[in-house]
Amino acid sequence: MKALRVQRMTEQTEVGLPDEVMHCLGLVEGQQVLVVETPYGLELLPDETHLASQVAIAELVMQEDAEVLRQLAG
Repeated sequence: MKALRVQRMTEQTEVGLPDEVMHCLGLVEGQQVLVVETPYGLELLPDETHLASQVAIAELVMQEDAEVLRQLAG
């Protein structure tokens, strides 16, 4: 378990993440973090918007070229 410090910075409140937590999440300074509400509480996740867009493109390709992909698979 890690403790996070909540601080008031100019006109916003920020949460500081220790370097160890940054490393565990695979984050670099300036990167966004998603806060997801789960049945167990809040979960911090790295913002993977680029991954989401890649998955959307892959799904589109799979829909458009389903027959070609079936032939390649079989």
